[in-house]
Amino acid sequence: MSFRFIVTGLLTVGMAFFVAVGLALAQRPPSTAQSLTDTLVALNARLQTAAPAERAALSSRLLGVVATRQKTLAALVEGHPDEVLRVALPAAVRSRLPSTVWPYIEQEAALEGVVLVLHEDWPGGGRYRHFLDTKSGRYSLHFAGRPTHLLTGSRIRVKGIQVGTTLALSADVTTIQTVAPAAVPNTFGEQRTLVILVNFQDNPIQPYTPSDAQGVVFGTTSNFFLENSYGQTWLTGDVVGWYTMRLDGTTCDSGAIATYAEAAASAAGVDLSAYVHRVYTFPSNAACGFAGAATVGGNPSRAWINGPDNMSLGTAGHELGHNLGLLHSHSLVCDGTTMVGTCTTLEYGDGLDVMGWSPSGHFNAFQKERLAADHHGHRERHLPARRL
Repeated sequence: MSFRFIVTGLLTVGMAFFVAVGLALAQRPPSTAQSLTDTLVALNARLQTAAPAERAALSSRLLGVVATRQKTLAALVEGHPDEVLRVALPAAVRSRLPSTVWPYIEQEAALEGVVLVLHEDWPGGGRYRHFLDTKSGRYSLHFAGRPTHLLTGSRIRVKGIQVGTTLALSADVTTIQTVAPAAVPNTFGEQRTLVILVNFQDNPIQPYTPSDAQGVVFGTTSNFFLENSYGQTWLTGDVVGWYTMRLDGTTCDSGAIATYAEAAASAAGVDLSAYVHRVYTFPSNAACGFAGAATVGGNPSRAWINGPDNMSLGTAGHELGHNLGLLHSHSLVCDGTTMVGTCTTLEYGDGLDVMGWSPSGHFNAFQKERLAADHHGHRERHLPARRL
């Protein structure tokens, strides 16, 4: 991501920003979902004992409530999966509902599939996104607690509350089980990388040259990895494009960007299988919001760089760090004595590490240990991310 934005923000607004954000996230959202749930239960109870003349009107009201409630839960699940879990109807209550409303009611679900872990780095923060590809389609996973450190490509089983194509998962460790861990990325040696330059059909500009991208990725960033690894890891590969996609820059679909970019490169004769990392770069797209994004692990891994300001070591080094399996480098800020009292975890809090908010700092000791352990054959470890 463009870490100069984060550095500027930290220096300008200081810790007040993080405290305000922490308090906002800690507040429970308005109880619309609970109110709708209570109304649903009350209407259904009346329906069970209603006279035939009342049943049609009550059924119509009930259908309207469950449809509104479904939309409310779908909007709530991303930011507050805990609230969705709290108001979910027990099986005994669901079984007493008329069959006409079942399509609108959440269900307990147990699914198995391959997980995609994507991180988007925004100028003022970021978010992890988890998707599960199953035989029945793709589902978006939303965790009430901090999820385990999963790598893209792991096969997992999950149990949660399904609302449409989303699942709310509790903090209980039994809600997720790894069936087959993903092979950890090879973190040492030559890292074959393909950079694909693409632009949008409604604005097919070329904000920098292929040689500019070549210098950042295979010059500055490769040298950064070489120095970090004490001469054991570096980047090689190619820059191709610019290609114009059949997409407008007024919308953001990272999956579609990857698909169009790879199709264009293949049509130009590029052998995609020769690269373990694929980086898609495009002109500034305000709809995307993120400065950079990346899969955590993945074979091949994928990364996205948004705009010319983010074609930099801070962005490329950070996103490729995610591609190698790294999460962020944190810090802990406490009121009073260190590690005592009310403490706030800062997601990007390590200002000396490119996986924190530094634009060029080395991976810290724990991150380097993880990369070395992965190289020596340790498979992904299902522990909460270390707070650094």
